[in-house]
Amino acid sequence: MLYVHRDKDGTITSISKTKSELHQEELVENHPDVLHFLNVGILMDEKERQFIKSDLQMIRVLDDLIDLLIRKHVITFTDLPVVAQEKILKRQNLRDKLAGLISEDDNVLGL
Repeated sequence: MLYVHRDKDGTITSISKTKSELHQEELVENHPDVLHFLNVGILMDEKERQFIKSDLQMIRVLDDLIDLLIRKHVITFTDLPVVAQEKILKRQNLRDKLAGLISEDDNVLGL
């Protein structure tokens, strides 16, 4: 079961696996409204999908660029704001865990 939050028009705006003050309505995973919420990306037109794909690719470039600047001692990790450090560490941890699943083509700068 999933718990959903809807806006004033009845459209699902968020989904949670646990019931909370915000997520009160319980729905099954294959409820049409849940499927619609989860498949919004499929409903986008090609230009929107390409733009999102470009954003994701750019994130990889920035990941690799930050890593390169740190390794070349252009910046130090501690120069970055604490919030940025935390996000970078979380992302690096995820990339390390998924290393076998990420193709080498995704390694944008060839690091």
